[in-house]
Amino acid sequence: MLIKKVIKMSIIESLLWGKEGSYTVFGTSVEFKKGEPKNHYFQEDGLVFDLANKCMNSKIFCWITLSNLHLFVHEMGHAIAYKLLTNNDSTIEIFNNYCYGITHFKNSFHMLPDWKRTIINAAGSVSDVTFSASKLIVATLLTNYISWPLSLIIKISLILWMLGEILYAYSSASENDFGDFGKITKSHLVFASTALVAPCLLGIFASIKFS
Repeated sequence: MLIKKVIKMSIIESLLWGKEGSYTVFGTSVEFKKGEPKNHYFQEDGLVFDLANKCMNSKIFCWITLSNLHLFVHEMGHAIAYKLLTNNDSTIEIFNNYCYGITHFKNSFHMLPDWKRTIINAAGSVSDVTFSASKLIVATLLTNYISWPLSLIIKISLILWMLGEILYAYSSASENDFGDFGKITKSHLVFASTALVAPCLLGIFASIKFS
């Protein structure tokens, strides 16, 4: 029992503060580690993308916005979708000091039908924006119970993460690169984009209505 409590506490520390560690979650191997990943979130030039890169590489921004938690939700979205559609487990790496995560699938991933790969690739961003939108609604409902500066910081950070996921999807799709939406076939992009944007709009409209 004590060992289980230590493991649970350790993964919470990894999610909130970036503590290094390896865990197994729903059959998926998750490792929080230091180091520099081979690829980056945003590859395009321009003020918006430069600002996004600076935010993602800022330790203060990552700490305030609980980046490790969002990265975990994003990558677990991929892993759970992959598990449900193939009955195979995957492995996740989250780079604590670089605000970056990646899910590794089996070599047979590219042999899956296009619709399965679309769901798996889109599941990461869709999971995180749904998670962020839900938290935004809850934060709005709890506005009277927490201080307004804290409430404002939470809301802004959640909106930034939702916008970040949309920007990431746009960047990878337009560049047709290694990113999640860059690997989705053009015929499926409309459906994947709708699934991504819908939770964002719902969360924002609901928070406005409840405020």
